[in-house]
Amino acid sequence: MDPVTGTEGRAHDAPVDRTKKGLLGGLEYFLLTVAAIMILVMSLYVATGIVLRTFFQGKLIDEVAIISEMMVAAIGLPFAFVAADRGFVAVEILTARAGHKMRIWLDVLASFVGLVALVPITIAAFNAGLKAWTGGSYHFGILNLPEWPGYFVYFVGITAFLLRLIDLLIHDLLCALGVIEDNDFARIGT
Repeated sequence: MDPVTGTEGRAHDAPVDRTKKGLLGGLEYFLLTVAAIMILVMSLYVATGIVLRTFFQGKLIDEVAIISEMMVAAIGLPFAFVAADRGFVAVEILTARAGHKMRIWLDVLASFVGLVALVPITIAAFNAGLKAWTGGSYHFGILNLPEWPGYFVYFVGITAFLLRLIDLLIHDLLCALGVIEDNDFARIGT
């Protein structure tokens, strides 16, 4: 007996945990892991800088530029993971009182509005990264670090977010229209 079949051997719908399912779920988990590592490295880097300034009258080279690049990864990479878990800001007063079918339609609306807002942001992120790459932009400092890695990391995070929103929109629309049964953890709460 596998997890999707019951004791009679018949298949039934298993709830979907989007943060662990498929290639996109694996990518989201990887990006979340990279973001967590960036937070750890950033914390160690800042702590090292504080210790050097406090006790040894020293400093780390280009600390502000390096920390800002790590912040981009820490903030931008987990977007898709949060979306898969439906960790959006929601007005609970409205959604808690809505029926199940209405909550599905509200999720369709949220995904659609998110896509409308996110497509121009993704295009702008790509264009800014391309401009930094072709223009040879650098952070001011001793190391003259290039700016394009931060733009590239943000573009990767925002593109994964865009793909997850498309996935959510299609799934929710199919659920709302009755084509597939709703088996999303976020709405049925196993």
